[in-house]
Amino acid sequence: MIKFLDLKAVTAMHADEISAAVQRVVDSGWYLQGNENKAFAEEYARYIGTRYCVGCGNGLDALTLILRAYKEMGRLHDGDEVIVPANTYIATILAITENNLTPVLVEPRIDTFQIDDSLIERAITNRTHAVMIVHLYGQCAYTERIHAICHNHNLLLIEDNAQAHGCRYNDRLTGSLGNAAAHSFYP
Repeated sequence: MIKFLDLKAVTAMHADEISAAVQRVVDSGWYLQGNENKAFAEEYARYIGTRYCVGCGNGLDALTLILRAYKEMGRLHDGDEVIVPANTYIATILAITENNLTPVLVEPRIDTFQIDDSLIERAITNRTHAVMIVHLYGQCAYTERIHAICHNHNLLLIEDNAQAHGCRYNDRLTGSLGNAAAHSFYP
């Protein structure tokens, strides 16, 4: 049997570093919001090329908080539409509906399984205020066409960086391409 993703082997390659990091957290007594979390957020922001990074429990929480923040800022309102790829994970949709927003599903490209940027404009209505791309399968979903669509229609571009950490688009990393991004680290 060939394993699709052998997490045990991957973890073993970094076992000493992981054990030392876990021990530092345990020794500090700060499992949340401690120095290790702060250091990680600062290092990750620097790595992807953003000013800020805020740690939270999971990708769903991160997406929910991004959308809630845009509502608090007056950029999104109840009932507004958010365009998302039809083949995303349920957390993407739950973050949208949790904020009383409406997901609008757009089919993926068959050759990349990323949102089909040629179909996005057809899905835009007067209630559309954001596009949420989902970087899947180690690939970047961002395209110049998506950037142009968001710019031309004054739409927020939110990244759900579920599976493409460190993936590049030209000289920029996923998570630094849109207005805001959520990163989930499972597994």
